[in-house]
Amino acid sequence: MNLKYQDWILSPEMLQSHPAAQDHMTPIHELLARIRWDPEFGAGQFVIGYFDRVIRAEVTVPLEQIRFEPGEGFAFEATAEDGSTHTVPYHRVRDVWRNGELIWHRDAPPA
Repeated sequence: MNLKYQDWILSPEMLQSHPAAQDHMTPIHELLARIRWDPEFGAGQFVIGYFDRVIRAEVTVPLEQIRFEPGEGFAFEATAEDGSTHTVPYHRVRDVWRNGELIWHRDAPPA
């Protein structure tokens, strides 16, 4: 099997065939990079769910409403429905959906 790095980021086959990788979770910055730079994978409709610490709830934003600042490796800018912009650190991302299917999830930290 000749896999390139991007082939195994979300590959269930890789997780099933390599027991050591079963506890592996793709870091959110790697998944977002793949969505942005892999034309085939990034062709879907993506929604990002993140924890908003002001309203203390998860907020979902279509990828089209997210902006990545060049050189910024720890956060992105999300535009809310009211037009306001929020800086969202990567560690607050909880879910990523592709074409309506949950493809990435991080549990909330303990209360």
